[in-house]
Amino acid sequence: MRPRSLRSEGSRVRVKPGQGSSSILSVILPASLLFACATTIKPATDRSPNLDFDAAARLEVPTQHSRAVSMAEGLGASIYQYDTVSWIGTEAAIAAGLDSSDPRARGWIVVKRPDRLLVRFVSELDGKFASTCDVSFLPQQPPLATMLETPAPLSGDDYAQYVALRRAITYARESDLKLCSGSINTVVVPASDPQGRRAWMVYLLSAVGSDDQILFGGHHRVTIGDDGTVIQSFSFLDNCLSATPASDGRVLVAHGSSPAPTEVHSFLSLRHEVPIYVTTDTGVWVADAGKLHLVQPNQ
Repeated sequence: MRPRSLRSEGSRVRVKPGQGSSSILSVILPASLLFACATTIKPATDRSPNLDFDAAARLEVPTQHSRAVSMAEGLGASIYQYDTVSWIGTEAAIAAGLDSSDPRARGWIVVKRPDRLLVRFVSELDGKFASTCDVSFLPQQPPLATMLETPAPLSGDDYAQYVALRRAITYARESDLKLCSGSINTVVVPASDPQGRRAWMVYLLSAVGSDDQILFGGHHRVTIGDDGTVIQSFSFLDNCLSATPASDGRVLVAHGSSPAPTEVHSFLSLRHEVPIYVTTDTGVWVADAGKLHLVQPNQ
């Protein structure tokens, strides 16, 4: 994978070309689900399960985990889609004339419109943030990049999302969150705080330069309130664990920060197009094409 050259608050690398979904996804999460994800349990101990992968049935998700699993699947799909259109949008914007070396460039955001996704490339002009290029993604159509002769100042939700992104990146630097590569991918998903007010979940995802390497560590979710307050910071793994798929295309990894796999496992199974088997204190799970299934419960 090639590092992106566009200057931004956080650098990115591209995902595989042509893997974006044409559907438009967005997740507004209630506080009860948002904060349920922060549950911490003891580390998983069953790291080498006695499991016949070929014969393993995909079982019904236990009721107590069904909401978290459903949320993780939806978030994983959103992260994958937003990350994909960011890459495609960057290529389209540069082809349309966006100057990736402009020192005023400040990154981009992916926003939802009623009929499309829009990647907005942001510059800082006279102390204000404005889009200088918009790339539209309509279902079943190629991306359309439009260079804006008059930059469009960010406002409303677009401005709030961009401010949340900058705040999360600043927090990550100040808090020395563990990143496991020199480049990060960022995805912002709308959410709500405990009082039901608008908030933003900012994903900071460590990126790798090889399609064959799956990086499980260095991924964080920082939830930012509409007033810029850091509501919550959650690290999915506290080390830089990575893995290469076995000859049969499967990957096995231990996970100890939640009873079931997370949105990151869902996203990575989509990103790398391999089934990822995940051992937790509740059993062995598989993330496959974004879906999470229990395959062997702990006795």
